[in-house]
Amino acid sequence: MPTYTREQLRTFNTNSADFGTTAYTFTLNSNVSTTAGFAIEGVNKDIFNSASISNTVGCTFVSSSTNAAFLIDPNTTARFDFTPTSVLGKDLVKFSAPNVLSYNINDLTASGSVFGVDLNFTGGCTSPTWTGDICASGINSKGNPEQRTYTYTPSPLYNGQPQWVEGTTYFRWSGTQWEFANPSNPIIYPYTSSLSGPSDLCSPVGVYEGENKVVPWDFSASSLTVTEGACPP
Repeated sequence: MPTYTREQLRTFNTNSADFGTTAYTFTLNSNVSTTAGFAIEGVNKDIFNSASISNTVGCTFVSSSTNAAFLIDPNTTARFDFTPTSVLGKDLVKFSAPNVLSYNINDLTASGSVFGVDLNFTGGCTSPTWTGDICASGINSKGNPEQRTYTYTPSPLYNGQPQWVEGTTYFRWSGTQWEFANPSNPIIYPYTSSLSGPSDLCSPVGVYEGENKVVPWDFSASSLTVTEGACPP
């Protein structure tokens, strides 16, 4: 969970990892009795042509194609969701807040305090910890239940990450997102629905992207779940 202090936000910051195609919940804690500010900006990129802001709590915002400016309610913990529709490199998104550094020669304890907002955010897909079979199950486009077992294959690696394979279809972690792919098919299908298992690996925020919005082996995008372990017989 990336965390940025009020002092750090006085200058521009970037994330430590790329933003994948899933929701990130930004939480801003204000310690001032007046409205505070916060901003997200694209670095030489119109990031809000491929990202959206939703579910605002305790704040309002205005945005353009390149940036978004927020007003945070006084003494409030504000939240909003930032959801890219394509992967955004970590260096393409920066954020800051006009936090005030206060000096008071009459109160050395308070002197040097920073007033405004701090930030932490959660979300995005995380890298896999599974080392066994997984089961993909759901309803196919004909309305019938369907399930398939994917076998753990530590080699060959994809972007240095293991893959799971069934027939000619791979389920894999790209380093920024989960994907379904077929080596003979150049189309990659990002997986952005929730995953079950030891922990939630993705937030349930979307569906597949790709040709006809359907994965190569004909599961309905809105119904698919992936769980640890082989499918039951």
